[in-house]
Amino acid sequence: MKKMKDHNLKPALIFDKTYGTSLHTEYSFPGGLTADEAHIILVPGIFWRKSSKHRQTLARNLISSLNEDHFPVKMSGLDEDQKFHILQGMAAGFPPRDIIYFSIEGVVAYMNTEVNREMDRHGLKYQWVVSPDTWKVIKQQLKL
Repeated sequence: MKKMKDHNLKPALIFDKTYGTSLHTEYSFPGGLTADEAHIILVPGIFWRKSSKHRQTLARNLISSLNEDHFPVKMSGLDEDQKFHILQGMAAGFPPRDIIYFSIEGVVAYMNTEVNREMDRHGLKYQWVVSPDTWKVIKQQLKL
């Protein structure tokens, strides 16, 4: 796989290293890809459909290969965008509940005011949509 300038930041891993938590999650990917290889395929983000035909084919193959062996939700009934976002969350190493909260339940940052407010109040730096379930885990792990 060709290297690109954009690299996989893995915000949950950075959070773990900063605060001593254990949120970052490793996943298996279709085709035996690593998280970083999947990230490279998905890197155009929401504009992946406007990327080169080759990149679109790589992304579509990855999306269509995603199944319950890779992520613990029923894939039938999910649309291509939801699966795309699930794969992005997996590549970033987000906890499964956070991926579901964002990708399937559709909660985006500006809607997540209660958790955001609480995390900000404790001075925690984070770069993803943290679900209420993960916030409970963080509070337990950090004894907040």
